[in-house]
Amino acid sequence: MAEKRGTQQIRERKISTWLPASSVAAAIVAAIISVLGAFWSSTKIEAFRADLQRRESVAQVRWEAKRQACLAALEVVDAYFTTLSWSNNGQETVPIKGVQKFNIRQVRQTYNRLAVSVDNEAVLRLYKDVFQLVRTTSEKSPPIQMDLIRQLRNAIRKELFGAEPIEEPASIVWIPYIEHACVDGEPGCPTVETFK
Repeated sequence: MAEKRGTQQIRERKISTWLPASSVAAAIVAAIISVLGAFWSSTKIEAFRADLQRRESVAQVRWEAKRQACLAALEVVDAYFTTLSWSNNGQETVPIKGVQKFNIRQVRQTYNRLAVSVDNEAVLRLYKDVFQLVRTTSEKSPPIQMDLIRQLRNAIRKELFGAEPIEEPASIVWIPYIEHACVDGEPGCPTVETFK
């Protein structure tokens, strides 16, 4: 029995000396894991932040290219509209003041800029409809109507801002002239650049 007690005491001493050593080792391992985890976590967070900033930057550049293409499209359509004869409900001819010059290169260049930047197919279709371009070999383009510019503006609003369409009365969707307004190039007339 005394022998059994002595063996038990030796075991208890071994266990009690082993416990503090294992506690110290566990604490050291836990500290190492904590430091490595913090370093790994901060590295991951920084990489995530950098990726997010890069994506935001690319999205901003893409949106600005889309915005510039859409505004150029409206400018080209506006210039084209000044070259057309418009009537008021099939009656009198509406006078046009300030015919704007544009060329086929501008029309094509603007179409290309739209084609590579917009997501909404309606913007491209309406731009082509303004110039009465045939969509397929069997499909005729509809006759040009002043309302196309309102439709194009609304498609652009949706494209750029996700905005709902603005319903404008058909009689005032495009401004053919304003009495007493001067035209670019006339002596004393401020240019559009003056107001930018």
